[in-house]
This record gives sequence, structure tokens and C-alpha cells, in this order.
Amino acid sequence: MRTLAIEVGSTKGRARAYRVEGRVIVEVDLLESTRKRPEVWTTDAHDWVALNQLARRMQTTLDGVYGTNGDVAGYRQVLAHFEC
Repeated sequence: MRTLAIEVGSTKGRARAYRVEGRVIVEVDLLESTRKRPEVWTTDAHDWVALNQLARRMQTTLDGVYGTNGDVAGYRQVLAHFEC
């Protein structure tokens, strides 16, 4: 079985994470945003430090607060599906 994409939702918006050619791509669509298209964040699927930073950014953006390591761990588990 292969995970193609994962969507994460919160009160602030939603994010869709997927992998393309060794890169993890996260599209973030915030509810209060004036953008017509989602923000796109990318990182290398081989770089665990960058994946941790991306998880932290997702948590801060979607939850609206700077959380603890336990809060970020949930987002890190989502990104672990696309890790090499």
C-alpha cells in the first residue's frame, strides 16, 4: 500500500501533503487568506531536519500558536509517510 496524499484540517485552514520526485510538497489553504491559490511549501524528503522544520511550520500556521514538541509530533508523523 502506498500513501499518495494526506490532508490535515484545523480551525485555521487545511494542508495537503504529498511527494513528488524526492520532494515533500505541502499546500496550505488558510480560511482567512485573501489568496486564491494555496501557499506551497517544499522540502527534500531525505532531509529529516528540513522535515522537522516543515512540521513546526505546519503546526504554527494551522494551530495558530507555537506549540510544544508533542504538538509538532503529530504533524511530523504526517510527513513521515513521505520520507525516504
